[in-house]
Amino acid sequence: MMNMAVQTMLASSFGAAVQEIIFWYNLRHNLDEEKYASLVRSQGYWLALVVMIAGTGLAAFFWFDGPDWPKKKEALTFGIGLPLLVKQLGNAATSGVKYGARTTLLRYFRGS
Repeated sequence: MMNMAVQTMLASSFGAAVQEIIFWYNLRHNLDEEKYASLVRSQGYWLALVVMIAGTGLAAFFWFDGPDWPKKKEALTFGIGLPLLVKQLGNAATSGVKYGARTTLLRYFRGS
């Protein structure tokens, strides 16, 4: 039987993969549009996707590390939520919206 750390990592990575499958399922009618067609053909996108799925499992290991590992459904929920949070932060940081005196959120995250 697998130890709890490995189960947590696998369940979280699976959650991240499920989230991406749902994303593409929602786009199924838009795949003929050029921006989505180019995304499907992009090696960089697929590399980032694999890194995000594996990274979510690794993040779960560090997040939940301790004497009480989560149940699989909690790790799965973490895996679904973390990539969505990262995507939203990326969207906000690159939106170009000004916060205060000429300060963009991207500059805030860069620390400049």
